[in-house]
Amino acid sequence: MKVFAEPAWLYAGLVATVVTGAFLWWTERRKLRRIEGFAASKLLPSLTSNYSEKKTFLQCMLLTLVVLLLFMTIARPQWGSRQRETAPAGIDVLVAIDVSRSMLARDIRPNRIERVKLGLSNLLDKVKGDRIGLIAFAGSSFLQCPLTLDHSAVRRTLREMQVGVIKRQGTDFALPIGEAMDSFSKDDRDRFLIIISDGEDLERRGLKKAKAAAKEGVRIYTIGIGNKQGARIPLNAFDKPARDFLKDINGKPVMTKMDEANLVSIANATGGKYYSLGPTGQGLVKVVEELQAIGQQKRHILLTEELPIERFTVFLFLAIVLLLGEFFLGNRRNLHKLGSSAAFILAFIFSGCLRNENIKQAE
Repeated sequence: MKVFAEPAWLYAGLVATVVTGAFLWWTERRKLRRIEGFAASKLLPSLTSNYSEKKTFLQCMLLTLVVLLLFMTIARPQWGSRQRETAPAGIDVLVAIDVSRSMLARDIRPNRIERVKLGLSNLLDKVKGDRIGLIAFAGSSFLQCPLTLDHSAVRRTLREMQVGVIKRQGTDFALPIGEAMDSFSKDDRDRFLIIISDGEDLERRGLKKAKAAAKEGVRIYTIGIGNKQGARIPLNAFDKPARDFLKDINGKPVMTKMDEANLVSIANATGGKYYSLGPTGQGLVKVVEELQAIGQQKRHILLTEELPIERFTVFLFLAIVLLLGEFFLGNRRNLHKLGSSAAFILAFIFSGCLRNENIKQAE
C-alpha cells in the first residue's frame, strides 16, 4: 500500500522547501547588509544587541518545515486500512424498439408498435432501483433516452416514439447493439439489452455484432412480435379499418413476417433468452421479471472493500504547531517569559493533536 496517495506533491514540496529556505536566508542576509550600510561598524553591536541570530535561524527553519509539511499534507499520507460494506447498485437495462414500417402491421391489436409501448409503460412502475434507457432503430439507430433512474422520463420518451422517428427505413440489428455497447457504463458487469422487433434483419449483421457484445459482458434478450403467416403494412396508422397498404414495385402488398430464428440466435449468442411478445405482452413481462430478480439479488449482496486511512491531519497539525512556534519565538534575546509561555502553549496543542489521533486509530 502506498504511504502517499499522490506522491507527485512530495517532489513539488521538496522544490518549494529549497526555494523557501534559500529565499529566507537571502532575506536575512540582505537585512544585515542594509544595516551595515546604514550605520558605522562601531555602532552595530549596540544597534543589534537584542537581535538573536540563533532565533532568526530557528525561525527560518520552522517556516521551511511548515512548507514541507503542507505539501506532505496535500500528498495525502495514508497508512493502515479499514473495511467498508456497500450494497451494489441495480442493473442497467436498455430497451431497443424497432420503429420500421413493419411495426405498423395489425396482426397484434391495435398494432405492433402501440402494443409494445403499452406493455412497456405498464411495466415501468414495477421496475425499481434499475436504470432504464430507450433506443429507437430501423435503418439507423438513436439513443432516445439515456440510462436513468427517472422512469417517468422513460415513459414520456416512450409516448413520443413512433414509426418514422428514424427517417432511414430498413432493419439492422447491429446498429442498436452497437449503440447499447457505447451507452453502457464500462465498469458495470450487469448490462442487459432487450430488443423488441419482428426479427426481419435486412442487413444480416446482428448475429456478428451480438457475439462482439457478449465478449464485453452485454446480455441480450430478444422479444419477437407478429406472426409467421405475415401481415400487410398500413400506410396510415390511424385509418380504421386500414385501406391503403405498402406495396412492392410490382404493385403487390408487402407482407411482413416474424423471423423468430434470427431473434433466437442473437439471444443465444449472448447468454440471453428469446420470448414471443404474445397478444397481451406476456413475453415482455417474463423478461422484466427475470431481470428484476437479477437486480434484487445484486442489491442484497454486500460488498466488502478495504479503504486506506487518511493521515493528513498529523502533518497538518504539525504544520500549525510549527507556524505558531515561529510566531511566538521572535528573534529578540530578551523575550524569555514569552518564549516559555509559547513553549507551554505549543506543548499543550501538540499533545492534544496526538491524543485525537490516538483516539481515531483506536476507533
